[in-house]
Amino acid sequence: MSGPSPSVLLVEDNPGDAELVRVRLEEGQSAGEVDCVTRLSEGLAHLGRKKPSVVLLDLNLPDSQGADTFRKIVETAPGVPVVVLSGHNDDALAMKALDSGVQDYIVKKDLTSQGLSRAMRFAIQRQALLRSLDTRRTERENLKKQFLANLSHLEPLLVRIRRYATNLLEGVTGILSPEQRDHLRTIVDSVDELSAILRDLEQTTFAESDKLQIEQRWAAAASLAGESLSILVDQIHRNKLSPMTDVDQDLLFALCDPDIYLRKI
Repeated sequence: MSGPSPSVLLVEDNPGDAELVRVRLEEGQSAGEVDCVTRLSEGLAHLGRKKPSVVLLDLNLPDSQGADTFRKIVETAPGVPVVVLSGHNDDALAMKALDSGVQDYIVKKDLTSQGLSRAMRFAIQRQALLRSLDTRRTERENLKKQFLANLSHLEPLLVRIRRYATNLLEGVTGILSPEQRDHLRTIVDSVDELSAILRDLEQTTFAESDKLQIEQRWAAAASLAGESLSILVDQIHRNKLSPMTDVDQDLLFALCDPDIYLRKI
């Protein structure tokens, strides 16, 4: 193995099997410090004191048997790669071990120095990749939180801009020329479009973070269609289209969340 030799915690109660593993490690020059314990409780205590590069784990120990053995190891040291060394070629148990976070499953009778070295190397690399993915996932979640925080700061600014532009349109500060009114209407329309975009971004971010709350209730179908159309009416007019709705008369109510864009999560 390239780089510094990994430290190994071998959890094995059979002296013959433990010696076999040591021989294979020496043949493959695939390990540095090797600590051997014979009970699961000793292995868990060791992991509490010092984290090895990899754990080589027998499943049948004096104080633990089968799947419980690797589950306890993975729970105690979730960041440490685990390679199971089993005396039984059990596909179902092997799949259960891999699903629980074990990196590899080797049958002892098939143990070779090359196979053990490769299994340890791949286990360490895969665990490092998982840590990297977890770090990136955390960074992405933090970016989403910062993004939502920035959106919340923009919303009151847009409300203020729209209020002042609307006051000017209503003649609060005096009579405006037609050209000034057109400019102000453009400002109001642009603010409304930007607000809609921000709402869409906010809802999409919440949905991707599994934080979008849906509060369903029955609402009038015709009213929903009208409200939905009103959101797009400015864009429809600018494209010189004619807005219209056509709701089936038999459809009186719809089960939905009509206020989802108005609710703060």
